[in-house]
Amino acid sequence: MVASVGVYAGMLPLLPAAGSRPAPRPSVVWGLLGTGGAEYLLATLVGRRILSSRLGSALERVRSSFLIRFAAAGAIAVFGLAIHFFGAPAADSHIFFLVSVAAFLLAYPGRSRFDESLRRAGGSQD
Repeated sequence: MVASVGVYAGMLPLLPAAGSRPAPRPSVVWGLLGTGGAEYLLATLVGRRILSSRLGSALERVRSSFLIRFAAAGAIAVFGLAIHFFGAPAADSHIFFLVSVAAFLLAYPGRSRFDESLRRAGGSQD
C-alpha cells in the first residue's frame, strides 16, 4: 500500500493536469487534506473499537485494525492525485503524498505494537 504513494508521485509528471481550469482555491485543497486527516483519525478510532470487539479471532481483529488505518493513509495520497487533475500545483500533491507516508509510518505496527495490540485484543498469535 505504501508503495502506491511512490507510484502516484512518479506518475504525477506524466499525467495531464486540468489544462484550462484554474487551480482549486487553497481552502478546497487544505479542506481536502483536513478531510484526509479526519478520515485517518476516524479509522484509528474504529480500529481501536475493532480490537475491543469479540467478532472473529484476536489475530483477525488486530489485522483489521491496522488495515483500516492503512486504507485511510492511502486515501490521503489518492486525494493528492485527484487535486492534480483539478489543476492544483504539483507541490500541493506532494504535500498530500508526504502526509500519506507519515500516516503510513504512524499506522505501521512493528513487532512490539502488533504484539501489544494482540494482547489487548485478548489473544495470542495463532
